[in-house]
Amino acid sequence: MYRKRIRITLIGENIYDPPVELHDEQLSKPEYRYIDGLQEQLRNSEPETKEVPQNVRVLPVLGLNEVYIGEKLSARVSYYELSVDNGERVKTKSSGLCLSTGTGSTSWQFNINKLTHQAVANLLVAIKQETGLMIDAQNEELINRITNRFNHSLIFSPELSMMAYTIRDPVSVGTLPKPGEMKPRGFANKVEMKSRCFDAALVIDGGLSFKFNDGTLAIFEMHDDDALKTVVLD
Repeated sequence: MYRKRIRITLIGENIYDPPVELHDEQLSKPEYRYIDGLQEQLRNSEPETKEVPQNVRVLPVLGLNEVYIGEKLSARVSYYELSVDNGERVKTKSSGLCLSTGTGSTSWQFNINKLTHQAVANLLVAIKQETGLMIDAQNEELINRITNRFNHSLIFSPELSMMAYTIRDPVSVGTLPKPGEMKPRGFANKVEMKSRCFDAALVIDGGLSFKFNDGTLAIFEMHDDDALKTVVLD
């Protein structure tokens, strides 16, 4: 079996700083309650400037399971610009971004997106109320089948050349999500993410943590040459 892995290219300043093990990671900047909102206001007021050539680095480590990108402090909102498969770059606010291979699709990415039986039961009640359909929203067998069907759709083969991306806890304008917003999850061959973060990290397989602060661009891709050949023993 050839397990696909995620190749990561960084463009920007300080991209050659050595990574640290996640368990050794510490906040490099103090916490200020209102600094995130202030930074966002300043960015929106700044005129667009021409980009100058910057350093480019392909990281020597590939993501076998998943890559997480976001603020080190979990309570702080992560600001970034996101592009999927060369699409328009969209300004996004969330608790970070998780990218997963097929190998990692049964782990963190799965648990972020999975539906619980309670959630499915609540949806069936809402569908029944909105449509008038005769749905037995208390039918545990039906709820279990729907829950399992959806959750199984989140898992894909480790040999597929695609990534699953998940925007964790996306913040919508006006509180409630609206049609036409960027999809909070999906599959992609290429993802680009430009950091607008304050004190962020790019973490590979829950181990190595690289700095990913304001202005740094990360490109995530899959290449057949990066696949890991594994042996399955019966």
